[in-house]
Amino acid sequence: MSEAIKNAKMQIVNEFAEKIAKAESFVLVDYRGLTVEEDTNLRNTLRKENVEYKVVKNRLMLRAIEKAGIEGIDASVFEGPTAIAISYEDAVAPVKFLTENAKKVN
Repeated sequence: MSEAIKNAKMQIVNEFAEKIAKAESFVLVDYRGLTVEEDTNLRNTLRKENVEYKVVKNRLMLRAIEKAGIEGIDASVFEGPTAIAISYEDAVAPVKFLTENAKKVN
């Protein structure tokens, strides 16, 4: 792996570790089964509620969570495609909106 790629990956890990550390809450999301339209609607709804929603490679997200000092989340959580919803203001916002969305989609 080139030095540039290592640096880019470390930058992502550091960025998300900082975001997680200052977040009120975050939720890891398995977004399999969502259509592009459903995912776009979810992103728009979360954005309106000031919840950041990003897809990040599983290994990088696990490293960011570890770096942020969060315990109890291990690699077994990261099976398949994973996104993270982060709220800096309202601790229940990500859970609330993701739960509502899951009911609509299923």
